[in-house]
Amino acid sequence: MKVQPYQAKLDQLTPRERQTYFELVRLAAPEEMIHPEYQVLIPKGACIISYRQLEKYLDLTRSTIRRALVRLADRDFIELTHLGQLKGKDGLHYRTMVKIKRYEPLPTHTEVSDQEPSPVVGLIKLECDHLTQRFDSLQTYLAQNRTRLTPTERAQLDQIIAAYQAALNVVGGNKESFRR
Repeated sequence: MKVQPYQAKLDQLTPRERQTYFELVRLAAPEEMIHPEYQVLIPKGACIISYRQLEKYLDLTRSTIRRALVRLADRDFIELTHLGQLKGKDGLHYRTMVKIKRYEPLPTHTEVSDQEPSPVVGLIKLECDHLTQRFDSLQTYLAQNRTRLTPTERAQLDQIIAAYQAALNVVGGNKESFRR
């Protein structure tokens, strides 16, 4: 599998830098807009934030956040613009506009659910279908051959059917929820 150059750069970040970067991507404006609180034009992929707010979101110290932001800027992931003191809901604080240089909005849950199912959901559907098929065929076999089976064989077949039923409950929960 060939790694993209940008992905290779992301992989070189420390865990704290990566955490900071992805939090900034999450906070970034999906389109150009005027910030409702500060009345400042924010370009697409940017956000206005104070170190204090980032400290609260990331649960890191301000000095760690400051170092992570500087490193991200040095590595050309973000662009920092200091806006000075701006009054917000949390008081008068120094604010910084952080612009993500290569911004791609994160998909929302509704966008993901409207597209193809994830590989895990696909595997669950396949396994659910397989288990349902085997469960149905075993029940049919038991119904057709109940009189021909010995009590021991019937008990063993009942245990197998119960195991398939339990597997269906574990894998699919409500198997109807996986059918579209």
